Amino acid sequence: MFNWLFRFVFFLCMILPCDPSIRAQTLLHHFTATESGKSVLLEWQMTQGATCNGIHILHAADRSLFEEVGEIAGVCGSPVEAVTYTFLHRQPAINATNRYKLALGNLGFSEEVTVHLLDLHSGYQLRPHPLTSHSALFFSPGKAPYQLAFYNAEGLITFRAKTDETVFILSKEHFAPGMYFFEIVDAEGSRRAFGKCCVLR
Repeated sequence: MFNWLFRFVFFLCMILPCDPSIRAQTLLHHFTATESGKSVLLEWQMTQGATCNGIHILHAADRSLFEEVGEIAGVCGSPVEAVTYTFLHRQPAINATNRYKLALGNLGFSEEVTVHLLDLHSGYQLRPHPLTSHSALFFSPGKAPYQLAFYNAEGLITFRAKTDETVFILSKEHFAPGMYFFEIVDAEGSRRAFGKCCVLR
């Protein structure tokens, strides 16, 4: 379906001083992707005077290939005002980075935006696990800042960290091989996560 569009764009660029990728960026004031429950809400605004023949919403999980998940048919945008569009992607990939871009008619592609969705039903997620080099420990939000403590089998604290974000980046160099327990508490003393971590040699 896109073949004739790309041929047309190529033809235009042979006779006009245009770059489709650059021109597509100038059509948008913004393009964002935000988590909305277990869905992803996309929002973008076309600049005043910018129009294109249809918009295709493309999605890819992690490093997979892009696939179309939605379409806005007909002429999009307006010659007299900025126009905002939204699209709710109801089936994004969980525990993965969801990547999105827009195919703006015959004018090229938007920049890519991403959102990482996590299933935190247990209160946390450690990826990858076991810890072999570096891992990210995600947890459900509370009141920042957050305190992290690792305990060995004897119940002694072997590692501490603090952050204002809802993720701790762990490095293997801070741990001896073995099994650990960890706890995350927020600024109010509420436990945000409690679990195990295995560190390999």
